[in-house]
Amino acid sequence: GRAVATFTVAATNTYIDSTTNETKEQTAFINCVAWGKLGEAAGNLRKGSRCFVEGRLQTRSYETQDGQKRYVTEVVANFVGQSLDMNTNSFEGGSNFDSFSTG
Repeated sequence: GRAVATFTVAATNTYIDSTTNETKEQTAFINCVAWGKLGEAAGNLRKGSRCFVEGRLQTRSYETQDGQKRYVTEVVANFVGQSLDMNTNSFEGGSNFDSFSTG
């Protein structure tokens, strides 16, 4: 079969609360899926490593064991790569992971 990797990316937005003037963070957890060689490469990502994912949004449905219909929206990746650390300009993450693209 064809290799597939499913993973979740945490995207954190930092902002100033206008009522308290405090710095706050809001994190969104985004489901991603990568196929083929891209899926093999994405399988080397480790929790906490910075990465960059580019792709298209897809919403699909499935049925649970008790017959309920569920929907999930995910990014179908066409590029996954390591992100540069903005403070040190060095790559973070596993050294066995290179950037891959489907196109």
